[in-house]
Amino acid sequence: MESFHPDILSALTTREREVFNISNVAAPTPMPALHRLFCRIFSKKDYNPKQLKIFIAKHWQCRFAVDISNYECESLRITFDCEGDLRRVLSKEPWHFHNLHMILCLPSALENAAIESVIITPFWVQVFRLPFLSKSEGLAKVIGNLIGTFVKVLEDSLNEDFRYKRLPDFCYDYGIIGHVFDKCPQFLEKVGNGLDLDLPYGPWLEGGALPRNAYDRYG
Repeated sequence: MESFHPDILSALTTREREVFNISNVAAPTPMPALHRLFCRIFSKKDYNPKQLKIFIAKHWQCRFAVDISNYECESLRITFDCEGDLRRVLSKEPWHFHNLHMILCLPSALENAAIESVIITPFWVQVFRLPFLSKSEGLAKVIGNLIGTFVKVLEDSLNEDFRYKRLPDFCYDYGIIGHVFDKCPQFLEKVGNGLDLDLPYGPWLEGGALPRNAYDRYG
């Protein structure tokens, strides 16, 4: 049976059969990735926009250049040269400027979301007086969703740490009560021998001061 499809090559003109070499054609220059945040102050109090820009440049401590420009509704558009700087800023939320709350949000793909529509911001919440050995990520999710919407839990907060109230002087190297590590003969001998010491004890073992009155207990 004869093929239904015609011979396409024979149907092409001489011009259409020519082969063009494009290896020498320069590729288009890729547009640099934009790492941006939008920032607005959530408060009815007045503030100085110039001072806000100075605060961001000083306290965010970015490794690379940051461009801060005005945006709609008295907000700012902040462009980072490094995505790591942007992520580091977000990981330290919430931010405050002169005790005024700062809302940060990532732009949409088209950057057309109205900044005044952003009303959600993350907060860290500490939960005290949990039963011993009850800390878990599952419990953190339950409590977080009771308060708002759970985002994540700090892994170190799930550890059950022991601390001692009113500890006397003790050696951070040997844990011996009666002297401090920088006056311990054995410790000083190790330092003199050039050993790189990783102290097994430290001030983290000392608990906070005991409450002096009823108000301090709940302060």
